[in-house]
Amino acid sequence: MLLPSRNVLDSIAQGSPWGLQMENNKDRFMSQKRSLTGFLVASLGLAAGLAVFTGSASAADCSAAVKDAAVKGHCDKGGQSAVKKAMKDAVDAANAAGEKIDGKKIECKSCHSDSSTFKLNDKAEDLYSAHLKKYFK
Repeated sequence: MLLPSRNVLDSIAQGSPWGLQMENNKDRFMSQKRSLTGFLVASLGLAAGLAVFTGSASAADCSAAVKDAAVKGHCDKGGQSAVKKAMKDAVDAANAAGEKIDGKKIECKSCHSDSSTFKLNDKAEDLYSAHLKKYFK
């Protein structure tokens, strides 16, 4: 019959997890140091990632070429994100009212050639004046 070793019994009696006992204080310190280092590296990575993706919106985000006063007002107040929200609301209102461009519902790509930079296509200003301006608030 095999009996557990004295070290395992001692460590269980001392409340050590899984019956393991650290050899000495140096091992305990190194284990804690690795855990803390990993936590700090992960925290710094998360903070850096959030800083990149949550940059503040400002009027500088809007194009200097904005001509419409209502769009420029949103641009000055909340930057590109405010204009985007107001434009989405205008598109939704126009679609609800039955506005169509070439027989199709109005969408972002009706006026924008690039949805990440919001670059306007050649017909954008005319389409905005004809279909969205009255819904833009």
